[in-house]
Amino acid sequence: MARPIVPSIKGASISSLVEDLAKLRDSGRLPAALLEERLQPKDRAMLDEPVQLAGWYDIHSYRRLAELLCEVEGRREDLLLERGAAAARRLAAAGLYQQMESVGRLKEFRDLDDDARFKAYGRQLRLITTLSSSLINFSTFEVTVDPERPDRYCIDVRGSEEIPDVLAHTTLGFINAMAEMGSGADGSAASWTLEGRGRQLRYRMTRAV
Repeated sequence: MARPIVPSIKGASISSLVEDLAKLRDSGRLPAALLEERLQPKDRAMLDEPVQLAGWYDIHSYRRLAELLCEVEGRREDLLLERGAAAARRLAAAGLYQQMESVGRLKEFRDLDDDARFKAYGRQLRLITTLSSSLINFSTFEVTVDPERPDRYCIDVRGSEEIPDVLAHTTLGFINAMAEMGSGADGSAASWTLEGRGRQLRYRMTRAV
């Protein structure tokens, strides 16, 4: 399937969002007037159509749908982080993307010495982040050594101007869930934080590998 020209996101990343909004509408918690006010006709149509997991959807539709869900449910940032984590677990369980199989390998590096562990973690992290090109058709996620902490990594997002705030926070939840799934037997996991917006979007590790 050819990729669309407009900035878009894969159906696999938007399906649960559409399903949850449709449930809120059908339960009466999401009034028709609010749907009319917040969404465009093509967005509202998505609530009554099956989402094609391999299809591409306008990132601006994603933004409007996610912002509406946050408005109805509240807990904006926490909600987005939780949804990102849930998405990571769903993709891992579904086995749709080979990169998710690499997450489990992160725990294999715990017994290596510091330098070998750091390099092995970086190689695996670079492989995992190639998943981004399968889920969005814009921006590039680039793994680099943290310029301020050489025992940690950063993920810099190139061409991030079209990434809405709701997706940036959902992605943070996704990344932290993957780190948790790759944690060692002691439960330790590298956690990440979000820095910047727009052209300067960066995810940064908060502890050493």
